[in-house]
Amino acid sequence: MLPQSNRISELSPLYARWVLVVLSLVAVVGGVASWNRGKLPVRDVAPVEAAVAETPDAVAPDLQLYRDMVDAVRRGENYYVAAKPKLIASGFPVRSTFNWRLPTYAWLFALLPGPWAIQALLVLLAVVALVLHFQAEFSARGMAAAVVSSFLLLGVVKWSVDGLAFYTQELWASVLILLSIAAMGKGWQVVAIIAGITALMFRELALPFVFWAGVFAVYHRRWSEAFAWAAGITLFVAFLYWHSQQVAAQLTPADLATNGGGISQWLKFGGLDFVLLTARMNSFLFTAIGPVLFLYLLLGLLGLLSLRDERLNLQFVAAASYLAAFCLVGMEVNFYWGLLYAPLLPAGIAAAGGSLSLLWDRAHAPAAANQE
Repeated sequence: MLPQSNRISELSPLYARWVLVVLSLVAVVGGVASWNRGKLPVRDVAPVEAAVAETPDAVAPDLQLYRDMVDAVRRGENYYVAAKPKLIASGFPVRSTFNWRLPTYAWLFALLPGPWAIQALLVLLAVVALVLHFQAEFSARGMAAAVVSSFLLLGVVKWSVDGLAFYTQELWASVLILLSIAAMGKGWQVVAIIAGITALMFRELALPFVFWAGVFAVYHRRWSEAFAWAAGITLFVAFLYWHSQQVAAQLTPADLATNGGGISQWLKFGGLDFVLLTARMNSFLFTAIGPVLFLYLLLGLLGLLSLRDERLNLQFVAAASYLAAFCLVGMEVNFYWGLLYAPLLPAGIAAAGGSLSLLWDRAHAPAAANQE
């Protein structure tokens, strides 16, 4: 195990006391403010959770739509021609390009022999990602961190064996982000880039992670890696533009004249309430009360930030970006978007205990302890 520098060890006792006070206040105030917040939607069942049901009538509209689209593409139908009537029949607006999912999932899944193969591929990717993560954490931080973080990650990848949840693009992006992070920990940058860009091609919501991965590569002057991330983002932008043109070709003046369905439908300013709701996408927290969700987020971010470790710091910036964005965007039923940052936090939770212990020790150290 390599020695890891902790930013908290660099604090003077006075600053450590201030940090401890502020952190305690944030925990208490946030915990109180989180009471009765982040409740699961009552009107509709979230797509991933609805997938647990085995009867067709109980399948959420999203999952039914994805399954139908895969079947349509497998039959040789054009994705966009098939998507419009199915979107309308499922009650989804068609005016906004973002209501039309990128066709990546349908194209890929249609190549596989059936639903069992789709799920098997996802489970295989999840297992590989977990194994690589465990190895990387064990090498960097020891057995305890590897066990704790890997156990918590089981709560994320668990959705891959829940009914029809394997059709959701968010889950595929989540597993691919986990694979990308784990590959970084092993020093396999090519695998990390391929996994990250593939996640982006599945779901545009993976962009914050991919963007920050590129920024970190630039900051550390790894120019070849930075170019690869930039090329991947450029390819995605071109793909998204092409996608928007295909969507536009399917829309009639009547479709464009309909009210609703624009970008504003997701601008809900849900704040803490929606952020806590997204945290439930670690299945271990699915039924947790608001204060537990808040403390999980707080400790996860603290652990990621406290260590001087590029990979953990990337996870911190990406996770913080998602949480900030979800304060502004996302409907209540979109809480499964939390899958995008769910694989980023467990490593922080594993590091949080040691960081808090060190903070306590620094805060109670004699003032002269910081003087050379």
